[in-house]
Amino acid sequence: MHLGIEEAYRIKEIDGFLRNFEVEIVSVIPGEAIINVPLKKNVIRVGDLMNGGAIMAFSDFVGALSVLSMNGVMNSFTVSLDGNFLEPIHNGPARFVAKNERTGSNLAFVSIKVFDSENRLCAKVNGIWRLVR
Repeated sequence: MHLGIEEAYRIKEIDGFLRNFEVEIVSVIPGEAIINVPLKKNVIRVGDLMNGGAIMAFSDFVGALSVLSMNGVMNSFTVSLDGNFLEPIHNGPARFVAKNERTGSNLAFVSIKVFDSENRLCAKVNGIWRLVR
């Protein structure tokens, strides 16, 4: 199975959590995915900046898309996510860029970079996904 943009939108819409957020799926190619998230009230915290939990949730989504885009991967489950917040995100949309760094038979290691609308690197997230083939 090769996951494309249309299938990625279907995954988002059937997800009980993600369907509540506006997300633009920019690109899904084998081992990589990019999404944009507008800064609307449901992702903003006090101080008019993007909520850290929202950053992690969208990082989880884009990381999963990058894993699901790999040939032979039918599903995946997040094993761990580790995030570092470098700069506050005041200007949107926020852009999430995921790249598979290493994929084995059972696990995929993904790095996610999060940028604001001025292309400043605002967060770095590393994740591990369990693969279902």
